[in-house]
Amino acid sequence: KILPINETPIDFAFDINSEVGYKCIGAKVNGKIVPLDSKLKSGDQIEVITSKIKKPHQDWEKFAVTHKAKSDIHKYFNNERRLRIDEGRELWGKKLKKMKLTLSEDDMIKLLARLKFESLQHMYLSLAEGRLSAEELYELVKDRNKLISGEIVSPWVKPIEKVQTVKVKENEQSLFETYIKSARSTKNKIIAGGDVKDLLFSYANCCNPIPGEDIIGFISKTEGIKIHKKSCKNLSNLFLSDPQRIIDVQWPEQVEDEFFVGIKISGEDRPGMLNEITNVISVYSNTNIKSVSIASKGSLFDGTVILMVKNVTHLNELIEKIKHIEGVFEVKRFEE
Repeated sequence: KILPINETPIDFAFDINSEVGYKCIGAKVNGKIVPLDSKLKSGDQIEVITSKIKKPHQDWEKFAVTHKAKSDIHKYFNNERRLRIDEGRELWGKKLKKMKLTLSEDDMIKLLARLKFESLQHMYLSLAEGRLSAEELYELVKDRNKLISGEIVSPWVKPIEKVQTVKVKENEQSLFETYIKSARSTKNKIIAGGDVKDLLFSYANCCNPIPGEDIIGFISKTEGIKIHKKSCKNLSNLFLSDPQRIIDVQWPEQVEDEFFVGIKISGEDRPGMLNEITNVISVYSNTNIKSVSIASKGSLFDGTVILMVKNVTHLNELIEKIKHIEGVFEVKRFEE
């Protein structure tokens, strides 16, 4: 085999297949054990040593040179991060439920500001990784008056490590703020209690429901009915706070509006990729693109597209079409 310049045993292991790469613990080159960042030469006899319990190391990204190795390592750590965020979210949700405590969106924004977290994901990550415990966090927020007045301080919170993709995260946050704050004027009515009614209602920013998704209403004190997805993570807190304000609502048969939706895309950073993605989106059902943000990292990219869709079928079919573009690794709805 002719090896790429500066290929390492890690690149060679991932070239065999992803699982061999993930479980690699060492390598023998010409019968001698060598470090995983050693440079290989054409003609070398290479033996990959694996272990069933081995997991990839973050440092591998620094010396891997082939596209496949870099891509597989990047995907692994992205997935691990998502799993830890989900774990932290679950820990916090269980604590709130156990203590019968409800925090509004505004409360959570204040909490993040007080604790100097960049986003909810960073807070959940800290919970999952043990830098912050659910009990400590609860002690800080149980007195809502202190939370609102800004008296909360937390000298014990360890600083969040900056991730390498911080520029992408900042761009995403800015886009998402635009996305959720965009006015969603409505010509529609809503079905409540089985009848079409002309009621004051708006769509919840926490889950941004679109037609075709199961929805439920929460009667707010000042904004009429807030429409949430039934799968919204905030619903359990709303139900605990005042179950009598939860009402059954449905989409009418005809919905005239188009809806803001964000999608996240990651893949191979190759010439023409952005043009191909935007072309697929705009050609399909005349989809209106509102904004695009792409950030490159080596040979890979992460991007966010904000667009208008008619319903969940429109969104899902669009996602499937983007997934079929050569070099696209992942496409998903952008909700946080």
